[in-house]
Amino acid sequence: IVEAVINKWPCTIEQVDDSGWTPLHIAAHLGNDKIIKLILEKEKSIAYAKNKEGLSALHIAAMEGNLAVMKELITACPDIYEMLDNRGQTAIHAATERGQLLPFLLFRMKPEFKGLLTLVSEQNEEGNTPFYLAAIKGHALSFRCMECAECDNFNATNKEGFTTMDKLFLGRLPFGEAWKEVCPFCPTLCRMRRSTKPETVPGGYNQSGNVGEGLAVLRKNTAFCVFLIANTLAFGLSTTSIFVHFLASSAITGNVFLREVVQHSISYTNWSVGALLVAFISGTYAVVPHSWGITVAITHCCCFLISLFFPFFTKIYY
Repeated sequence: IVEAVINKWPCTIEQVDDSGWTPLHIAAHLGNDKIIKLILEKEKSIAYAKNKEGLSALHIAAMEGNLAVMKELITACPDIYEMLDNRGQTAIHAATERGQLLPFLLFRMKPEFKGLLTLVSEQNEEGNTPFYLAAIKGHALSFRCMECAECDNFNATNKEGFTTMDKLFLGRLPFGEAWKEVCPFCPTLCRMRRSTKPETVPGGYNQSGNVGEGLAVLRKNTAFCVFLIANTLAFGLSTTSIFVHFLASSAITGNVFLREVVQHSISYTNWSVGALLVAFISGTYAVVPHSWGITVAITHCCCFLISLFFPFFTKIYY
C-alpha cells in the first residue's frame, strides 16, 4: 500500500505534520526498515529533513535503538551521521541520552561503521560529549561501552569547565552522589563487623587444658573454614577500598588513577559486603545443630540474599 501511494503521489514523502515529522521520521521511530528503504529509493534527500526539534530520521532511530533503520540511512547517505539537532547534538548524543547501547555495538562490530565512533568525542552546544552525557544520565553500560572506544574524551571539558571525571567524583550524578556517601561507609561497617570482639570465633576456643588449648574448637569443621576465608576476604577488601578512597582524595592522584578508581573501588566494596554475607551464613551454620531442615533453611537464605546482592552489584558496576 505504501509503495502504491508513493508511486501515485510522490510528494507525500516530503509532507510534514504539526511537529515537523515526515513519513521517514515516523518509519524510523517505528523501526520499519522496509519503508525506510522504499522512501530512500525514491528520494534520498528526505533523509536530511529535520523536525521542529532539529532531529533527523537517524537521530530518532538512534534514540529508539532501531539498528536496521540506522544501517539503511547510513548506507544510503554516508554523511548523515554528521547532522546536528537544535542543541548541536549528533545521533550518538541522542542515543546516549536514552541509554541506548545497541548503536555503539553496531559501530564497533561493523568495520564500515567504525569511523562513527569518533563522534564519541564530539561536543554539543553545551560542550558535553556523548561520553559525558552517559555519565551525567547514569547510563553505566553506555559509559563503559564508550570507555572502550579509542577516543580521548576523558579530559574533555564542557562550558562549565567540568570533565567526565569531575562529574563522577564531585558527586553531581545520581549514582555518583549515592556512592560518594555509601562507598566510604560500607567498608567501615565491614571492618567494624570484622573487628567486633576479635577474640570470639564461632564455637569458641579450646580451654580444656589439654593438647590444642587456645585453638578454635571448630577448626576442623568445613563451615568454620569457609567462615575464616570469607572473614579474611571481607576485611582485606574493605581495607583496600578505604585505602583507595584515601589515595583518590590526595593531591598525588591524576586522571589515570581516578579512572582505575571508577572501575575498581566500587567492586572492592561490593565484594567485601558479599564476603561478609558468606562469613555470617557459614559462621551461623557451623554452630547450629545440623539437620536437613536447618541446612535447607540456611541454603535458601543464602541463595535469596545473593540473588538480591548480585543484581545490585551488576547494575552499579557494569
